[in-house]
Amino acid sequence: MTLVRFVLLLALLTASTACDSRPSLPAGLAGVTPTTPSPTPAPISVGGTVTIRSISPEPGAIVRVRTCPPGPLATLATLCTDEVNAVIDVRIDVDLAAAAIVVAFADGPRRCGQAEFGARALTAGVTSTVALATVYLSRELSEGAGSPVQLAQPCELPATTSRVVVQIWGPQNPVTPVLTREFAQTYTFTDR
Repeated sequence: MTLVRFVLLLALLTASTACDSRPSLPAGLAGVTPTTPSPTPAPISVGGTVTIRSISPEPGAIVRVRTCPPGPLATLATLCTDEVNAVIDVRIDVDLAAAAIVVAFADGPRRCGQAEFGARALTAGVTSTVALATVYLSRELSEGAGSPVQLAQPCELPATTSRVVVQIWGPQNPVTPVLTREFAQTYTFTDR
């Protein structure tokens, strides 16, 4: 078939099916019902309470930062402090099979320091307690296997934070926390 005949045949087929709004399937798939992808579950938001039962040092304190050795999954030394200790109670109104709790020390939109507690079951109406012992002020970033690992430090030291943010993340949506509570508490992190 020549190119001209092919183009004319294609134009004729297009014109004859232009009024048919139903999608057509390739010949080998006649009788197969097309399926639509299942929708992504909507992010959930839960009710609950977060209580900082104790925290030391007292808000307003200067906290010393040091170089910490890499953790079990890390390759680079990071900046951290073990001078901030807190006991935080969390109670939510739904069951979460694999929740993560993140405690951040924030300055505006920046999270200058952070501690993470992951993969724990939270039962509706039952208080779960986390004990904060180490806050990390830098973390490793990588764009995937084989790419170079870099150290990210969101805030220059000394960094003064104005609030403690506690978030609970559910397995349904790793982009949006299911519960966030903020506490106005100031700390200054320094390496001097």
